[in-house]
This record gives sequence, C-alpha cells and structure tokens, in this order.
Amino acid sequence: MKSQLVIVFAVLMICVVCHSPMATAKVVFINETFVVEPGAFKWFPFFSAKKTGVRVTGAFRARGGSRNDIEVYIFDDIGLENFANRNSAENYYYSRKVTAGRIDVFLPANKYYIVFNNRFSSISNKAVKAYIELD
Repeated sequence: MKSQLVIVFAVLMICVVCHSPMATAKVVFINETFVVEPGAFKWFPFFSAKKTGVRVTGAFRARGGSRNDIEVYIFDDIGLENFANRNSAENYYYSRKVTAGRIDVFLPANKYYIVFNNRFSSISNKAVKAYIELD
C-alpha cells in the first residue's frame, strides 16, 4: 500500500511538472558572433517541430561601418527565394536598419529562415552578435 501511494504521488508530480510553465523546452538556436560581408546576407534555417507553432525570441547587435547597422528578417521558403532574387518578399519579422534589436514573434508550424542582411553596404563587414531562442 505504501509503495502504491509513492507511485501515485510520483505520477502526480510528473503531471504537475509537465504542465507547468517551467517545463517548456526553449532551445538556444543562435548564440554566436558572425560576420556578414558587404553586399551579402547570412541565413539560419529552422522549423517548428510543434504543430502549434514556434515562438522566436532573442536579441542581436551589429558592429561595423559608419552606422553599425544590419537588417534582420524572418522568411519562409518562398519569402527567402524572392528576397534572394531581390524581388518583393513577404516576411514574418523585419527590423529595419538598426544597430540592435529584439525579436519576439510567434510563427505557425513551417520552415523558416532568420536572415541578417548587409546587401545595402558596399564596403563594410558587419560583425553581428545574436542570441535567439526557439520555444
């Protein structure tokens, strides 16, 4: 009887932990400093493993050139293809030209790309420090 109570208690505790806000599985997606060359962009692909979608949060900061600026986008496959070909492209996030920024966006289940764009610069490399999580 005592062992059955311990098992029931353990199962209840597992259920409480699994449904608590602290049980969400955040994944560090990007935690690095990288260079985006002038006239170029760098992308990082990701997808939502959950049918409910994915929350993308984090921050970035650019250094280099006279304005220390970068553009950051989130695209799906079609958006990235259009952007890469310099066509109009729908995006899920756009920072504009900024030195630093934050991302906090919820995306439905799909494949996506975070894009760090320096195509507007013809001379300067941009060193970008980014910390992005997926939840």
